[in-house]
Amino acid sequence: MALRSPLLLQWVVDTVLTGRDRGLLLTLCLAFAGLSLVQAGVSAIRSWAVLYFGTNLHFQWLSNLFGHLVRLPLPFFQKRFLVDLISRFDSVNAIQQTLSSRLVEALVDGVMAFLMLAVMCMYSLKLGFVALLSVSLYLVLRSATFGQSRRANSEFIVHFARQQGFLIETLRGMETLKRFNAENQRRARWSNLLARSTNARLAADKLDIFVRAANIAIFGLESVLIVW
Repeated sequence: MALRSPLLLQWVVDTVLTGRDRGLLLTLCLAFAGLSLVQAGVSAIRSWAVLYFGTNLHFQWLSNLFGHLVRLPLPFFQKRFLVDLISRFDSVNAIQQTLSSRLVEALVDGVMAFLMLAVMCMYSLKLGFVALLSVSLYLVLRSATFGQSRRANSEFIVHFARQQGFLIETLRGMETLKRFNAENQRRARWSNLLARSTNARLAADKLDIFVRAANIAIFGLESVLIVW
């Protein structure tokens, strides 16, 4: 779809203007307008599918998770902080988003990318090879960084849960804290937990920045090679 406007402009300049063929100009405009409508329709279908399946999966998943949670034995809750449990419960939203929204989007986008690749191969095998090589490089990059990204996000969830748990404990025990004049000690421990949580978040964000930069570089070079 990104090549739609350059291709239309190329055909208009190379064919329509040189031959002054108004009929061909009308045909090209109608064809590319239809292509734009198809793109809009596919985008709407994708958004609807993501909304429908994502909402149903979200409701069912959280309902089943809560039912499983209340059936767990009492020692499970006694050994864990309240915020740790809440954080783990909320982390299901990220998993659900990955398995619903992103999965559906990936499937639809994969089908469209396959069709676009087929069209490019019909137009030129070299262009198809360039596109296939770019996608392969990006998939290799994502596969190589997936494990590290998951570990970084898991560490952030753990450290953030400890930080929030410490905050709730501090607020609950504020009377005792004031009585023993332990504000500075609690602040020091809070700063350590905050630093660990921040460092874990930075590690995950740095990895995401690297992946996004590599994505821009790979597909930017792909565009240059296609034009060349």
